[in-house]
Amino acid sequence: MSLARTLERHSPDTIALSDRTDSDILGWNRQVYQRLQLALRLGLRHQVFFAICDDLALRNRLALRLQWQLDNSEDNQVPSLVSLNVEPQQPDFSLQIEGWMARNRTEDTSNIGFQILGIERLTRASAGCQWAFLNSLREMPDRLLGLDATLLLWLPRPWLYAIAESVPEFWRCCTGVFEFQGEPTPASPSLEQQWHIENGELMLRPVGANGVCPSETEKTEDTQERAKALRPYTSPIDRAFADEIRASGEANAIALLRRLEKLYQLESPPTLLAQVFQQLGDFYRDRSQNGIVAAINTAISAYEKAREWTQRSAPLDFHRETAVLNELGTLYWTRSRRQASLEAKLPDLERAAIAYQGALTHLDPESQPEAWGMLHNNIGAIYGELARCTNQADNFQRSIAAFEEALRYRSAEGEPQQYAATQNNLGTAYWSLAQHRDPVANLEKAIAAYTEASGYYHCDREPLNYAMLKNNIGTAYWNLTQYRSDEKLLHQAIAAYREALIYRTPEVLPAGSAATQNNLGTAYWHLASYVKEEEKEYHYALEQAIAAYEMAIAIAANIADTPLTFDIWATHNSLALAHYQIATDERLSLGRESRHNHLEIALHHHTKAWEGWQAKPERAEAAIGCLVQTVRAFYNEGDINNQNRAFSQLPPQVLPEIMRRL
Repeated sequence: MSLARTLERHSPDTIALSDRTDSDILGWNRQVYQRLQLALRLGLRHQVFFAICDDLALRNRLALRLQWQLDNSEDNQVPSLVSLNVEPQQPDFSLQIEGWMARNRTEDTSNIGFQILGIERLTRASAGCQWAFLNSLREMPDRLLGLDATLLLWLPRPWLYAIAESVPEFWRCCTGVFEFQGEPTPASPSLEQQWHIENGELMLRPVGANGVCPSETEKTEDTQERAKALRPYTSPIDRAFADEIRASGEANAIALLRRLEKLYQLESPPTLLAQVFQQLGDFYRDRSQNGIVAAINTAISAYEKAREWTQRSAPLDFHRETAVLNELGTLYWTRSRRQASLEAKLPDLERAAIAYQGALTHLDPESQPEAWGMLHNNIGAIYGELARCTNQADNFQRSIAAFEEALRYRSAEGEPQQYAATQNNLGTAYWSLAQHRDPVANLEKAIAAYTEASGYYHCDREPLNYAMLKNNIGTAYWNLTQYRSDEKLLHQAIAAYREALIYRTPEVLPAGSAATQNNLGTAYWHLASYVKEEEKEYHYALEQAIAAYEMAIAIAANIADTPLTFDIWATHNSLALAHYQIATDERLSLGRESRHNHLEIALHHHTKAWEGWQAKPERAEAAIGCLVQTVRAFYNEGDINNQNRAFSQLPPQVLPEIMRRL
């Protein structure tokens, strides 16, 4: 059965945010930690996160807490976290990961994450060691493809800058940067720490170069000086990206590019660079909304740069950070829809989910309810699409939670259209979850949500949205009859479909009209099985099923180039079965010619189904069984000549199989 599904789309510039500054470092770090924990708890694979913390004592507490909370989560989808320490003598931490995987090959490592610590120790290492570490990161994008896990790298700021500038191929793999505030810890051997097991618990202890606890009086150069040495001040934008903008001939974009280059030459504050990158992203976002596909990638690149420079600003501009993340979520979502396969959609959908979740971090739902509701609605839609790719039941459950949170802040009085759209989305999420667990309870909730939404669409002002909801209500009622034997539910489904068809006409929405006609035919077909003992009601239900199926087929024939949301060959097969039931019902006072006519129509549509299902062997086999059944009915209605009459109407290639079964 088909079920119309719409995902509410919002223009990112409708998000209304207020500036907010927060001098409370504890509060800031708490928010960043919650964002980091949430990103890891999503359980998405092949993700790379950077956690920035110059205060090693704080870093160690956060890393321990993070590992403990993830490892002790009751949610099976939350990955376990393995902590590894980078050694100056072996800076390629991917070898440590491979070693850990080899040692634990007998364990279930399908849901795992690795947090990498100790990178700050490389600051005091030789230039060759630092080069080896950066070179290993250049190879990491290819290695990530074979590593079904999440990476979390704990870095001091100098190494963040070094990676961003010196290893752009790895920097582009990053899906989230989380910056904690704290006093920089000098890179003294006295404060370098390693992980060890003590009394069965993961602990940290300070060690010197030879494993001896050093003196606290050892000094080293200032962290900011090291940052300047590690960070080459070259160009703010990739050469290929800049060349693409120049080649486009877009005067406004080229002017913004020149301004960026000038600001960079003058070593302007990061906030100015972030502002211009955001303007460049806005420009290409608008181009993408006008149908220019290539502009989506350019807009994403510009916004990612805007986000990078925003995160380098002190204090962080919460307003810009949230707006840019919202834009990125929308663009990644849009780009995912242009991918042909589910596998190709998955990375962009995951990036969209992370971006939208990140945008929520700096919002206050009480003072910004519209933005809070919009983002949760979009998160719910993203999880709904993620469910088509992976972890179906769990992602549909997450989708429901997001939509319900959105509805807490979307009032029917203040935002009736948005409220109704989210209710429709919630209904679809419940309907989808019902296909995996608790079908009766979830279908009842789907009906309630759809019904609530339908009250906010007027059939005269918004006929197509109103019809869509009625179609959805009908489908939910029909599904419910598969678990609860109640003829009343089928009548409710039929009534909803018929009301939808008043507005879903072949002229206005042909594909939707065909889908609802097909749904109506199926509802009547099942109603016939409920009233089989009542001759008149049984015959009427079959005739109505035939009329609806014929209309669906006729509409589909006129829009051959338009994709359908239902299996047209199944419609042919169902139509044939309805004709067969009428032809073989002995209670109906039909003449011989009338019965033959019904059987010939059944034979024709079973043949159509068999031809259309050639790529689906199981369904083609079912169609052959129906053909054999119909040919037998021809024989029972006459003689061998009547059977031969049936044979003459069949494709030659199917005859040997049918004759063998007869």
